[in-house]
Amino acid sequence: MAMTDSTGGTSRALFVLAAVLFIVHNVVFVVFTVRQFNEEELLRQQYQDQQERIRLLKRRCPSLQTKREALVDILDTPEEDHSNKRQTNALLERLITEQELILEKHCSNGTGFCVQGEKGDTGPLGDTGPKGLLGTVGQNGEMGDNGTQGIQGPPGIKGQAGQTGEPGLKGEQGMDGLQGDKGLSGQQGIEGEQGINGTSGLQGAKGMKGDAGMIGDPGAKGEPGGVGVKGDAGLPGVKGSKGEQGIDGHTPYVDSNCTCVVQPYIIGPTKETIVGKRNGGVTLNCTVGGDPPSKVTWMKTGSTLPLDATQQGSLLIIPGSRSTDAGEYKCLADNGAGHVEKTFNVKFLALSCDFERDFCSWTQSQKDNTDWIYHTGGTPTGSTGPSSDHTTGHGYYVYMETSLGNINDKADLVSPVLGGNTVTCLRMWYHMFGTDVNTLTVFKEYQNGSRTSIWHEDGDQGNQWTHMAVTIPATPQSYRVVLEAQRGKSIEGDIALDDIEVTDGVCTMTALDLNCDFESGTCLWNQATDDEKDLIINNGATPSMQTGPSADHTRKDARGHYLYLETSTGTAGDTARIVSPLLTNKEAMCFSVWYHMSGSGVESLNVYVQKHGEARQMMWTHKGSQGNEWKLARFTVPASAKQYNIIIEMTKGANSYGDIAIDDITGTAKSCPPPANSLDCDFESQLCSWTQATKDDFDWSIKSGPPSRGYVGPPTDHTLQTGSGHYIYLDPKFASAETAGLVSPLLTSNTIFCLDFWYYIDGQNIGSLRIRRMVFDVPVDTLSLLDADAGKGWHHTTVKIDSYWTQFNLDIEGTRGTVSNSYIAIDDVTVSQGGCK
Repeated sequence: MAMTDSTGGTSRALFVLAAVLFIVHNVVFVVFTVRQFNEEELLRQQYQDQQERIRLLKRRCPSLQTKREALVDILDTPEEDHSNKRQTNALLERLITEQELILEKHCSNGTGFCVQGEKGDTGPLGDTGPKGLLGTVGQNGEMGDNGTQGIQGPPGIKGQAGQTGEPGLKGEQGMDGLQGDKGLSGQQGIEGEQGINGTSGLQGAKGMKGDAGMIGDPGAKGEPGGVGVKGDAGLPGVKGSKGEQGIDGHTPYVDSNCTCVVQPYIIGPTKETIVGKRNGGVTLNCTVGGDPPSKVTWMKTGSTLPLDATQQGSLLIIPGSRSTDAGEYKCLADNGAGHVEKTFNVKFLALSCDFERDFCSWTQSQKDNTDWIYHTGGTPTGSTGPSSDHTTGHGYYVYMETSLGNINDKADLVSPVLGGNTVTCLRMWYHMFGTDVNTLTVFKEYQNGSRTSIWHEDGDQGNQWTHMAVTIPATPQSYRVVLEAQRGKSIEGDIALDDIEVTDGVCTMTALDLNCDFESGTCLWNQATDDEKDLIINNGATPSMQTGPSADHTRKDARGHYLYLETSTGTAGDTARIVSPLLTNKEAMCFSVWYHMSGSGVESLNVYVQKHGEARQMMWTHKGSQGNEWKLARFTVPASAKQYNIIIEMTKGANSYGDIAIDDITGTAKSCPPPANSLDCDFESQLCSWTQATKDDFDWSIKSGPPSRGYVGPPTDHTLQTGSGHYIYLDPKFASAETAGLVSPLLTSNTIFCLDFWYYIDGQNIGSLRIRRMVFDVPVDTLSLLDADAGKGWHHTTVKIDSYWTQFNLDIEGTRGTVSNSYIAIDDVTVSQGGCK
């Protein structure tokens, strides 16, 4: 009974254990099945995600290769064809691995999704430039002649003994010093001071330079110079440009949006130097590769872009050629996948130059004797050179200093090489002031060293800036422009330049281009081709007696030149004309010319304006003899939208005593002053209605240009501001405190007047300038007195003249100083009714 119970208990226990194990097995099976199902669902989802990405890649990168197609074939195999779960897992793992490789390689060339660009072809080799021509060997220098002994200058002529002074004044004989004159008060005795000029006989000391010739050493050999200067080596042939490098391939990749992109890259060099042509702009090219296209942004280092610069795609166009446009420019390119930049160093061929910062593109020559000096303010030597620049009046210019060096030393300023196939206009302002100014010449210098003169000026042109313009024709050869100044025989010969302007094309002329004194040809004026005679440049007197001037108007001596009509040949009524360049003056212009019409056979002098395409219009005319003196013709040419020429015409009379001459043509870019009344006077045409006083010691003199050597005084008049304009002055040569009066016409009583004039008072121990009211030639009161040194330059003053009980005259009375180094001058006198403003 006990065994039976034991056996039954064991059986129950085993049954329970089996039931528990069965339950555990089923639970484990269910759990494993569920876990397997979840893993399959996760893998299926991953598979579907990868399939979707492959679909996007197929759509966005269509150029697929065979390797990708094989991969897609595998991926497209239906899952149901695989009976083993592990094969499914292996397939999915392989798919994931392949996709990870794709993402890791960023669509590299191996997968064929975005193919790397092919390497660009090598550019063709540039042609070799032609070999430069060999320079020609210079000729042997000639042996210098032995210096001859300088001729000793003759002794200065002793001044004549001064006349015995008036009784009582003889005590001034103490002025024994200079030439033994017997006293300053003796009039002729002071003439003896002119004997001081006799010391100019010491100019013979120049001859003493011949002493160097006596030494004869190297000078006798003339410094054989050995072999003549070897010709410059021919410029090397320009090397052919290197072919452009092929565009590098750039690796694309897939971005986070599964888009096939290429980072931006510069096509060509990343840094360039661009030299702009003169008078033309530059175009900066920033061509950029990459996908998608880049946005290009331009900027200028340290500044903003020029206002007139425009952007067209990847190009930046700068239309001007201003020095302020030069500098560093950058283009920045960005397409979202990356960014790049390119730098341009922009320069301009600065032939036009105002010398405010440097010499621009002009350089000093290495073949001359001296250099141009960069300067501001006046030159160190008195009585020569400008007092300021032309551009601003307080800026910079360049000049040749003549206080050092030898006669005929040269200073050359040289431009860069210019292509000869372009017509070029050269303009500049020059200053040639001083008693010993020599020459200023503009040359075209070719590469073989030969030169052609295209413009020339010589001699003293007055203390003023003068404008020039010359058209340089096109030539097959390239060339340089050379501006050459040549030193005169003393330190009073400085030559200065400012405001050079170089433009393409023929010079368009303005009023300033009319100026001509005929000292170096007819300037820009040309002889007409439709007349019967030509005008002749002459100096001194004309060949025919009793007609024509005896000297020019500019210099007033035999050295100066003028233009005239010779009437000893030809037929009555024959004409001769000169024609100005074609002018572009949209504003009114004041035109003036000095003329001389003296002789019984003088016919007519006419001045016309002829607009383009229209008949000529007479502006001024005179007929018959006008006296043996130079006179001024001046009139306003109205503003014109059309270009025009000015024509000066001379007509021959009935006999050979009819020479007509002109000199000192000027044009000013403004209207002429209004017609003067009878009291207004600029002294360009004598004294107007004023007369010399009769109860004084001497007369006022009319003068133009700087004072005589050794004396102070105005270098120009006030009216025209040129050396050819006129003013009146007290001659300082015979200084002795004497007076000269200038008397107005009779003025009406009971009226207030204003006397307005410009004066120049300068020097040592100057005299005085007095304005007096005269009634019946008797002074009744002094209205103004000027007796102080006002300093150099013209000064303005007005004098109010109150009404008076009877008619009266005005008397401008000047008193000379007691020494010759003093100066009083007057210009531009006007008298108007009413009080002074």
